[in-house]
Amino acid sequence: MKTIQFESPQRTSIPDLSKIVIPTSEGQGEGNEITFSSGLRLSTVDYQFKRRTSNEGCCDRRIIGFTFWLDGGVDILKSNLDKSCRVSADDSSFFFSFPESSEYIDQLKDKRVKMVSLMLGGESLARLSAGDEDYFYPALKSLESKSAVRIGGTTTPAMKSVLHQIFHCPYGGMTGQIFLEGKAMELLALKLDQINSLTICNQTSRTSANTERIYYAAELLVRDPVNPPDINEIAGKIGMSRSKFYRCFKMVFGHSPMDHLRSHRLQTARQLLWQGGYNVSEAAFAVGFNNLSYFSKAFFAQFGIPPHQVL
Repeated sequence: MKTIQFESPQRTSIPDLSKIVIPTSEGQGEGNEITFSSGLRLSTVDYQFKRRTSNEGCCDRRIIGFTFWLDGGVDILKSNLDKSCRVSADDSSFFFSFPESSEYIDQLKDKRVKMVSLMLGGESLARLSAGDEDYFYPALKSLESKSAVRIGGTTTPAMKSVLHQIFHCPYGGMTGQIFLEGKAMELLALKLDQINSLTICNQTSRTSANTERIYYAAELLVRDPVNPPDINEIAGKIGMSRSKFYRCFKMVFGHSPMDHLRSHRLQTARQLLWQGGYNVSEAAFAVGFNNLSYFSKAFFAQFGIPPHQVL
């Protein structure tokens, strides 16, 4: 296993945005980082190493972070956690790092990593939450912890749409900086909304059989993506009203049942295109899309590329 030494960051056309390029001898790809006046720091990485590598970092202050994974995976071990955790595509973590807490990252060989991180200090979050403390309460309360914390979650379709816009920022200069800050704030809002939903679910649903019923409902929903059951039918099968089913489903998964079904259909279509034997039209129809234009738009929103580029 090897530790990579990166070159000095390069300046870009967007103010305060720096870029680190992976040495070609070690792999390919790059990482970008920018700190906004609000104190929010945005970093993006899209790379792949030729061999298994490891990196260790240590923060010099109390940090709150949010990570959103679009591709790849790594093993992470914090110095004051009992065991490592693996993060991979579609994971979204909420974590805290504190001074003196180091983090060891084991990068898997030939595994592409594409992810976005948002980081800010506790004082920055408190400033951003002024006037809306109830909404930010779960994150603020967690700052009372004395050790590093990592809380897993999912990267929802709405988050993925914003992530792809960040990776494909169409502007340079100050306009690009404004665009990226707006998208970073939108991503932060989506994540905090998910955290609050999960907190409510922990308080009300996990003490009962509601969560298990929702997972069963999700299984029923995607079992036949071409002819999915009616929402009322699913709600009846798990003994919930339609409104309660919608509410609990969003608490558990962070998105609506229809978003869940669409995401599953798109994931399946992408797998069919990767495997070969299907053209774009055939893959779309095979998973339940009847409108090719809508399929292409939804595919691009979720994966950042049009479906024909997967072939």
